[in-house]
Amino acid sequence: MIPDEYSYRFFPQRYLDHAFHLTLFQDGCYRRLIDKYMTSRSPLPFDEVELAGICRISLKEWKDNFCDKILSCLKNGSSGWIVDFNECGVRLEPKLGRAPSSVWNDIRSRVFARDDYTCGYCGERGGELECDHKDPVSLGGGDEDTNLITSCFRCNRAKGDMPLEAWMSLIEGI
Repeated sequence: MIPDEYSYRFFPQRYLDHAFHLTLFQDGCYRRLIDKYMTSRSPLPFDEVELAGICRISLKEWKDNFCDKILSCLKNGSSGWIVDFNECGVRLEPKLGRAPSSVWNDIRSRVFARDDYTCGYCGERGGELECDHKDPVSLGGGDEDTNLITSCFRCNRAKGDMPLEAWMSLIEGI
């Protein structure tokens, strides 16, 4: 069970690319293993009896139908099986909610100063500025400084939730 203060962040295309070869039942077992790995914060056991138990299936069923396919999705660590989050498309993240306005104001001020109060998209200086996510939160982008950019109101509204690459190719064509 995932602790209340955490939630999954799921990236469907990455997950499908990673686990496309699993049947629906195998996928359910794989997700149980991911859940166990994420909540225990330690490698999954090498012991097949324990792995079958985590998946809530018999050892025979594990060996006959699951072992090879599911273990191909995991990495062999020194002390147990590990989940490669870069490949699997699932992350466990703390539920932080929206930053308090005082914190967000500090972040915005830092980003505006770093970018010299200039829109990173059109070059307009000053005016009605906003702090934009280059890669939108809705598409997996985070609040780290490297993903934030100063944007004028007009560019930020026009960009919407487009990824940075798509937006830049669109405005280069104008």
